[in-house]
Amino acid sequence: MNNYLKFFASVAIAVSTLTACHKNDHDNGGTAPGPGPTPPPAKETVVLLLNTDGGEDAIGQWISSDTKLSSFSTIYESTGTSLIDPTAVTGTNSETGARAGFYFNPVDGYFYGVLPAYDNIGIDPFVNSTHAFGSVIRFNPNTDEIQHVATIPKLFPFDATTPYSDYLTSPVISPDGKSLLLVAQHGGPVVPSSSGNQDNTIGGVVHLNIDGDSETYGKFTPVYGFHEHGVGLTWQQQLDVVRTQPLLAETSAGQVLFLVTDTSYDHFGGNEVNPSEAISLVPSDIDDWSKPWQMIGAPGSGGIGKPAQNIWYDSHNDELWFAMELSPTDFLEDSVVFKRKGPTGKVESNNIFIPKEYWVTSPQAIFSQAGKTYLFTAGYRSGCPSPFQCRGKILQVGLNNQATIRETFSSYDVSPTAWLLAGGLSSSLSTGYHYLNAVPNMDEKNFRTSLGIAKDNLRDVDNPLEDPLLTKSLDELYSDFDILPSQMDRYDFQNFGRINLFKGSTESGYTLIGSPAIGGLKSEPLTDRFIVSLAITGGTHGAGAIVKHDRFNNTTTSIPLGTSMPIAPAGQAIQLENGTILGGTLKLSHSGLAPQKPDVGVWIKADDAASIVEYELPSTTGRCGSSSQCLIDALYAPKTFVKAATGDIWSAVSYQVFDIGIDFSCFLIGKACTRETMALVKFDAETGKPTGDIHILADSPTLVGNYFTEASIAQNILTYVTPALRNDPVTIGERLWIADVSAEAKPEFNMVMLSPEGGELNTAWSTPFAPTAQKATGHFYFMTLATSAGEEVRVHRMELGDIVTDKPSLMTVISGETKIPSTPLFEGSDGMFYYGTRDGALMQFNPEELIVIQVADLVETGMTSDARGFISELSEGVISGIVVDSSASESEVATRAYMYDLETQIIEFVDVSDRISVSDTFPGLLPITREVAN
Repeated sequence: MNNYLKFFASVAIAVSTLTACHKNDHDNGGTAPGPGPTPPPAKETVVLLLNTDGGEDAIGQWISSDTKLSSFSTIYESTGTSLIDPTAVTGTNSETGARAGFYFNPVDGYFYGVLPAYDNIGIDPFVNSTHAFGSVIRFNPNTDEIQHVATIPKLFPFDATTPYSDYLTSPVISPDGKSLLLVAQHGGPVVPSSSGNQDNTIGGVVHLNIDGDSETYGKFTPVYGFHEHGVGLTWQQQLDVVRTQPLLAETSAGQVLFLVTDTSYDHFGGNEVNPSEAISLVPSDIDDWSKPWQMIGAPGSGGIGKPAQNIWYDSHNDELWFAMELSPTDFLEDSVVFKRKGPTGKVESNNIFIPKEYWVTSPQAIFSQAGKTYLFTAGYRSGCPSPFQCRGKILQVGLNNQATIRETFSSYDVSPTAWLLAGGLSSSLSTGYHYLNAVPNMDEKNFRTSLGIAKDNLRDVDNPLEDPLLTKSLDELYSDFDILPSQMDRYDFQNFGRINLFKGSTESGYTLIGSPAIGGLKSEPLTDRFIVSLAITGGTHGAGAIVKHDRFNNTTTSIPLGTSMPIAPAGQAIQLENGTILGGTLKLSHSGLAPQKPDVGVWIKADDAASIVEYELPSTTGRCGSSSQCLIDALYAPKTFVKAATGDIWSAVSYQVFDIGIDFSCFLIGKACTRETMALVKFDAETGKPTGDIHILADSPTLVGNYFTEASIAQNILTYVTPALRNDPVTIGERLWIADVSAEAKPEFNMVMLSPEGGELNTAWSTPFAPTAQKATGHFYFMTLATSAGEEVRVHRMELGDIVTDKPSLMTVISGETKIPSTPLFEGSDGMFYYGTRDGALMQFNPEELIVIQVADLVETGMTSDARGFISELSEGVISGIVVDSSASESEVATRAYMYDLETQIIEFVDVSDRISVSDTFPGLLPITREVAN
């Protein structure tokens, strides 16, 4: 209100008041009328941006902006650490889990480590990775502060099509404290495989700049690819995957990174083998470790078997020591110690004779102390008669290749079904102490698999949702599955006497992995003051913990990982009538406390609330087999939410069916099936909370492949797409569903079959997004990407009659397009439909003239760019969306928002790399309204 209007209003109020008072003077005892109705508060349109792994701690940030994207402010930011995925770091790297953990930086006094996690958890099955990326963190042992250093990006070195991933070992750090090296176990160029796998990759070494004074702090650079050695060679001559802990040492050749590869065998029954190799890498520029590294000398051939996770460099004698378990099914003479003179010398083996009654299995580390060499073994593994016979041991390796048992870890025996394995070991040369993580005999990956089987078996109970399994605490679950808490122990060098430093619990951290890290600054009162280990489960938030033992005050502390705050917002949120905002979350922050429950959900911000709360998506049941009721859990986060004409809020969400019989029955009918189905989930129109109303329209799980799309709606007609069902008359294809959600009970529905084997559109199929309704006519338009003849983009119109009795009328209106759509169709205020493409174009579809044209180029110069997520109209006549840029060597280096003026056809770009995360596979700019402060 301008000053003139304010003055006029004040005069009017004064005149009115005086008139009322004069009237009251003449009216005997009259009462003055009350004030008039309060005008509604003024509102403005702003833009909501979701930063999935944004904020200082990179776990979630909610941001608002003006419609020009010129001014940004943080609405809410989560603090804590990113979540580890326990199944990413166990079950793949031997019985004792992965070699993850920390490494001490003697320059800044921090411990550095990787928190591995799968990429894009829970929003898009076609983008989800089965390989881990994660975050690099650092831990201050003096203050217990945990800091996020960097999120590991997708790196595509050497023109590879598969990014480096699976950073599952602890890092190493340069003596100057400025360079951190990571080993990727997957990705890079394809190499020949013993199995004939055409997608076989073996990873490489990546440099991370941790120099806080550098302009490139936090930059990742691939410096060596393990494929480089074997270019042009057969699979028997390639390097294999490196799963051992990397070892950085000062040698006669300077700083050398020592690594030992795995062994691969002929998968076709032959006698060919690619043996384990010891390799030595050095920087090409000793003053710049981010430049390429190179191998010195030839790979030193080791044995044929599984290498111990820790290797050892004897600086006094300039010797590299490593151990292997040969012939893992034979318990006689199965451990061998190898020695290599310097970084490039010949590898020699000590064939340690171990009597069969010793039952020495699973070598884990080798170390030297006081001129003697020792082999440390974990003990029991699959095939051993009992844990009591196959205990872990420390053996002294004699000069005559004999082994003498110095210590047997009998204290870890508990019962025939539950015991601890002597896991990762670290040795302190300055103190003579050895630190050991003892870990449960069932790793976390197998535990989660067993939980899934237990949920499968709920089909045999009357009401799976009421089964006690679903409400048990983490303590109760571990007890039911005979999983013991980990321990961190100290062993004395003189007599290997044991002192327990930490015994895990669900409150302090339950499952330790890798080896303890040892370190402390020279200024500390004790050498090697701190011992730090990583727990991947338990802890205050169920996200694990950092376990720290302080030798100076003889205390052990648990510092929780994770957070109690909502994290990882993603997808297209919706604003309710009362201003509340509802959105999807890729991971519930507390999901680790209840691993038997769904780990995806929604976040809600009430209009007048400063905080955001999260809710898990409800579970349901459905018929499986002839009579049983199976448990069905939410599998992926909602991509979108839609509002029906009734006022109800809905989302189409992918759910998992817990019925082990699906796999067998699909095998019998010759089809590849998933355990997935699509559920329509209802949310309260006032609060946004899940109401518990879940409707599954399909009567069987889906086939493998194709798309589970988002939902779209027109009035009360909701549409979405799923893969075809196992009982459909096709082996590949999809269903386009049409449901009337106005019904009080289960929605009435119909469907259209699309398949290259035939269907409603003459083999047109592969529908990446739900149909979009035209406002003027109510007709739906959708795109397909292929026909039986191959890739071809087509646009189709769908007209509806009665949902149940009338078959939808379909017509192909556009064919022959080649640009692949990467966003749903969006109808602008000009009546045209717009969509983005995978090659960075903004396209317009005219539903009247039935033509498609490109209206804007979204590609950044020197980059490849792809449009993503959803398009919106921030202000009338200006549509917007998100485009992601990639360079030749690194994927997703920048995120830009575009604003396209429908009238002037002018497009503007704004860099939003720090405000919209590439981890959100359905990003966009959501216009919302909020009250204007007086």
